[in-house]
Amino acid sequence: MRRLAHALALIAALALVTTACGGNEDSGLPSADPTSTPADHVTIVDSAFEPKTFQILVNTEARWVQTGSLPHSVTADDGSFTSHLACSASDTSQCMKTDDEFKHLFTKAGSYPYHCVIHGGPGGSGMSGVIVVT
Repeated sequence: MRRLAHALALIAALALVTTACGGNEDSGLPSADPTSTPADHVTIVDSAFEPKTFQILVNTEARWVQTGSLPHSVTADDGSFTSHLACSASDTSQCMKTDDEFKHLFTKAGSYPYHCVIHGGPGGSGMSGVIVVT
């Protein structure tokens, strides 16, 4: 009888540990939320780039999609790319508008900081983001 009680206690303890650890299919990797999908582009909203840091592979285009109502640009801090060269705070007619898209091909690994010329600035001030190419 004592052995049976010990065996049942051991089984109960193992069941508790297995349940707490997520079952016996734990791969050691973070579990994915089946209701979310990774972003395939940067969304431009009225005050930010979302996500702020976006990772892509070498020889892949990054894509920005303007969903907000305010005018914006996508401008590399080093000037290597820009969505709208003539976009400025004094002439917003030359900037991205709702539903506009901008794409840029990244051919070298590295971090590429960028900003909106109207609402941000180089160095991560205001409306800014980073493309990380691996």
